[in-house]
Amino acid sequence: MMKVLFISDGVDVEQGAFEFIKEINRRSPVFLYGIFLPKRSLGYWLLRAGSFFLLPPYNFQTEEKLIAAACRFSDLCREHHINHSSYSGRGEAPLLKLRRESRYADYLVVSYTIFQQKNKKLRKPRQYLSRILHHCECPVIVVPDQFVFPSKNIIAFDASASSVYALKQFFYLLPDLGANSTILVNVGANNNKNGGLNKTNLESLTINHYHSLDPTCLRLNTANELSEWVVSQQAAILVAGACGRSRASQLIKRSFLSGILKDKRMPLFVAHR
Repeated sequence: MMKVLFISDGVDVEQGAFEFIKEINRRSPVFLYGIFLPKRSLGYWLLRAGSFFLLPPYNFQTEEKLIAAACRFSDLCREHHINHSSYSGRGEAPLLKLRRESRYADYLVVSYTIFQQKNKKLRKPRQYLSRILHHCECPVIVVPDQFVFPSKNIIAFDASASSVYALKQFFYLLPDLGANSTILVNVGANNNKNGGLNKTNLESLTINHYHSLDPTCLRLNTANELSEWVVSQQAAILVAGACGRSRASQLIKRSFLSGILKDKRMPLFVAHR
């Protein structure tokens, strides 16, 4: 049974992210651990470099909202037969909590709505995602409020160790989705820095994991062209690798991924080492 983390704004249970988890649980049961934090603090604590930063004391209204959200979460989990537990953001530094729980979790599911909060320093969705990746020690799945559950996988591949790692982690963690139709998209695999695209090695790996893989590695010429093509795909999930938590991922800096985050219609799976 997979352990799945779920971050919420402490006001409500984001329906898109929970719907994704509900369908995953229907296919193969998971243990879901919900982390609830006040809405105003999500961007606030992501900006804190120190892992020992504690959230300020909650007022009575915030306390009530957190309790209501956690109760709603428990009710939904029981209704859909999901094993679960939760944490309401008190008594422990949020960054330490996220890091500790993610170290012992299989993956984290978070809603796109977190990336829409206004913050002077985190102006773009990819900046929020980079911060979450920086403090998280497991793969991250970002889910929009409105989406069609994936029946197609799009793997952003640049022949780097991180993109191969993401390709493998996606199949290991979500094998039911790995059985879907899969397309590899070349996002710089011919770059000599990554050793170039070795089709023989790639096929020897993917043939045993992705049985419905299109053997053609789609190549588009510009970031905008790539972004437009990806967001035009229906009922798909994008899989991307990241280059570690110590700095923002090269893929996350790419404008095509920023466009996908801005579009808010496709789930995104990011694995980092």
